[in-house]
Amino acid sequence: MATTLSFKEQVKLFPGSFWVSNGIEMFERMAFYGVVMVRGIYVVAAVERGGLGLTHMQRALIFAVWALIQCLLPMFTGAYSDRYGYKKSLYIAFTINFFGYLFMGLANSYETFFMAAVMVGVGTAIFKPPLHGTIAHTVTEKNSSVGWGFFYQLVNIGGFLGPFIAGLMRKIDWEYVFFASAAITLLNFIPTIFLLKDYSKEVRKEKPDTKNPFATFADGVMTLVRDGRFVIFLLIFSGFWMMFMQLWDTMPIFVDEWVDSSMVVGFLGSIGIKGIADVHGNIPPEWMINLDALSIVLFMLVIGYITGHFKPIVMMILGMIISLFGLIFTGSFTMGWFVLLGIFIFAIGEMTCSPKFSEYIGLMAPPEKKAVYMGYSNIPFAIGWFFALLFSGILYGNFADKFDFGRQYLAQELKSGTVYVQYMEVINEMGNEETFAIGEAASRADTILMQNPFISIPEGEITRIWVEEETVLRDKSMEKEFRRQGKELIKAGKKEEGMVLLKKETGLRKIAVMPVLCQRLEKNPKEVTRVLWDVYHPWKMWIYFGFVGLAAIIGMIFYHFWLEADKKKREAAEV
Repeated sequence: MATTLSFKEQVKLFPGSFWVSNGIEMFERMAFYGVVMVRGIYVVAAVERGGLGLTHMQRALIFAVWALIQCLLPMFTGAYSDRYGYKKSLYIAFTINFFGYLFMGLANSYETFFMAAVMVGVGTAIFKPPLHGTIAHTVTEKNSSVGWGFFYQLVNIGGFLGPFIAGLMRKIDWEYVFFASAAITLLNFIPTIFLLKDYSKEVRKEKPDTKNPFATFADGVMTLVRDGRFVIFLLIFSGFWMMFMQLWDTMPIFVDEWVDSSMVVGFLGSIGIKGIADVHGNIPPEWMINLDALSIVLFMLVIGYITGHFKPIVMMILGMIISLFGLIFTGSFTMGWFVLLGIFIFAIGEMTCSPKFSEYIGLMAPPEKKAVYMGYSNIPFAIGWFFALLFSGILYGNFADKFDFGRQYLAQELKSGTVYVQYMEVINEMGNEETFAIGEAASRADTILMQNPFISIPEGEITRIWVEEETVLRDKSMEKEFRRQGKELIKAGKKEEGMVLLKKETGLRKIAVMPVLCQRLEKNPKEVTRVLWDVYHPWKMWIYFGFVGLAAIIGMIFYHFWLEADKKKREAAEV
């Protein structure tokens, strides 16, 4: 229901526990994002550099399990929070997360870090329902929009500060990143013990629940099954989250490979902001994506106040449309300024839509089921995130991988499938000789690559890349081309020649694709990137994600009209 109260009047309605719970959420997100934003770098970094030295497949498995536990478990833990108390659930969550972060800092193997990650996933899953349930109890239809706007703003403040703290701790030692998050988690005990009101006590007094733990769990599941409208709403929103999560799962890779933000760097340098460029003269992609969080911190309250004058479901639909446009716009350009504009547009859509999602669920949930319903709100996120990662890999690999396009261009346009320049042979030799010292190999790569005037890679950068990425992808696209040609030769009766091509491996490595293209085309990396963009049109990938988002928008519009028609029907029946 739209509100008629002024912003000041809405704020006055918030009880003390509203501000306390939002502060707790901010600190929890600070600890969480302090780890999440650097965890991938840490686990694959060489042991000599303080990392765990894990493979990328091991990294993917850890984070996938972590995500699923964190997203799906709240649909069950929410019922226990309502049954046994919000504050008790928060104590358990803080304890598990404290030891999880602590063990991460002490972990020295794949198995021990995996265990710690699972603990943080479980702790975060237990934390969400009671905290969100508390906020749902402290807002009403009159101020829920501004209330969830405050919540979303503080989430992003925590998400913005966490990585900053992690960066400072990382300069001391990697383990202090995790110890800092553990310490921040401990701080949350103070406001929870002394300041936070447990609203679940009042609900249990009005409607006592004498069920045992198993019955509580079964009741939580049946609550979801019985509420058909809620299930449909969650399924529709799963499609939106699938598109929505691409800004964090896929866009950083896309920006890193395709976007030229050197003009933004130049402008910022002209006004005194220097030292932000990476080795290639661009703004790091994670900093560009972080414009989303910064926009939310600056504008969330204004957007929350404006959207509070409209129905939540209407604002959700509008936000979904704006986010869809922003994502496609962002992926349609290689110029940094346009990409930043697209991210800002996306952030406006996010501010319009995402808080309304939590607000809508909080308003539709029965008082005694607030935490249960807030726990179920993670279902579309889990489904959407899972398929977002799945389709991101498939679509990016087929429609946007710059290095794969580079290999195709070499094999098909330049006909260089069997041609190797001198430095290419040396790099491949380094990769195949297991007894070759890595230091000497990296030094040779530096020397050879720096001899080519068309390669703008700073001295030492190849050494860093080689040390951090000991295994570099083989040129699969050329091998596919050889297999295609080999099959054609066999069909033509040239069996021996065809078998040679079928068994042939190019040995071309990912790290050298751009240097080879620069040498062959006599262009710098940015010019080569533009050639590949114009030939292969990687922006098309975002159209496919757009179709997913559009389907969710259409589904939500039909859902809205269905609810309105049913409401009018019930009102007519009552008359």
